[in-house]
Amino acid sequence: MEKDIELTSKGIKKASEGEPIRNIDDVEKLKNHFREKGKDGKLHKYYVFLIVGLNTALRVSDIVALKVQDIKDGVIRIKEKKTRKAKQFKMNDYLKETLEKWIKQENLQDDEYIFYSNMTKSGARSDGRENKTFDRKTQHIDKSVLYKAFSKAVKERNLPIHYSNHCLRKTFAYHLYLKTKDLGLLQTLLNHSSTAVTLRYIGITQDVINDTMSEFML
Repeated sequence: MEKDIELTSKGIKKASEGEPIRNIDDVEKLKNHFREKGKDGKLHKYYVFLIVGLNTALRVSDIVALKVQDIKDGVIRIKEKKTRKAKQFKMNDYLKETLEKWIKQENLQDDEYIFYSNMTKSGARSDGRENKTFDRKTQHIDKSVLYKAFSKAVKERNLPIHYSNHCLRKTFAYHLYLKTKDLGLLQTLLNHSSTAVTLRYIGITQDVINDTMSEFML
């Protein structure tokens, strides 16, 4: 299973998959953090990414690879990078409206990345050749950039969240499970091998253990 490498002031920390954001109020605080970064009523790139992450079962590697042509007619169609399986699903209204507004705001074309990189040419390299210029067609935002931005937001807002690049996917799955209790659906959405894996992934197993142990006494 893909894991995230956490960075600290002392270097690399052990890999971690993080936890879902269980408290809806914390979800709203994270939304507000990035919503407020938009200027003059415009959307901020990280806010759009957050909305996509919270409203789909997509891995970060699949979200950053989305191009405008992948979300036609209110449907997201991709081939998962990890499993190589084709996947498609209809977007909810808010996700659809947010993406449409972002695409229009940034004047993105069909063959351009929705979450494009802001990297630009930085001069000649030591070997005399010029560095590659990244544009919206050739380079999407890096996962490490998103990890740092969201970890910083969690810290600035003093949120009790252990953020990782799995966090938004787990949050989507956790709250969908609470609403539907449909483990079979979740297992399919997440492409897991069993419902036990799904329960463990979204942290339900640990919640049950905590509840049981806190109430049990001999």
